[in-house]
Amino acid sequence: MPMIDYVCAACGYRAEEYHHSDPPLAIPCPRQLDSGPCGAQASRASSFPGQYRPTSAKRFDAIVVWESTAEPGKYSFPGDAREAVPDGYRKVELTNMQEADRFVSRFNESERSRLEDERHAEREYFDRRIKQRREDTMARLKNNPRAVAMLKAVQKYRDAARNRKYARKIDPNFHIQALSFDSGNRQGYSSEETGWRERKA
Repeated sequence: MPMIDYVCAACGYRAEEYHHSDPPLAIPCPRQLDSGPCGAQASRASSFPGQYRPTSAKRFDAIVVWESTAEPGKYSFPGDAREAVPDGYRKVELTNMQEADRFVSRFNESERSRLEDERHAEREYFDRRIKQRREDTMARLKNNPRAVAMLKAVQKYRDAARNRKYARKIDPNFHIQALSFDSGNRQGYSSEETGWRERKA
């Protein structure tokens, strides 16, 4: 499946195309202008290793999110992209696959950090309660060595279970559904620079 470079004779746009069979000598220019597709003929061109090629990724309807103006990094998600932006938020548009993937990665990292902070606070709270309860129980059983030994064994088992629970990696698993469940269609929306080949593998 060779990658062929094409250059438009009218606007000079350089694009890359993949072909399963013999590539044509010319293709309609894929560049989108304000007035619509360029439409002129783009002819095959020579390219060299490492030569810069502008992205030829297709665009999709913008994905709209709202970012808080008071708390950057705090987002809200409208039910419809055409909804009016609420007070205290600004509109953010994700217009291509690379922007969408970067946003998903950033949002997941932010959520992971927030959830880890909440889990840490939760553990500290329950650690204090458990410690107090154990001290009270131990004070009542201190004259019964057998009961103390059994209590310590139970505590050791429960501590191991709690440690496993709190050691689990937190994965918010936020995704943009329209893209995440159509992995076969990602290639058309991703340019070579986005690394879609590695992510898809």
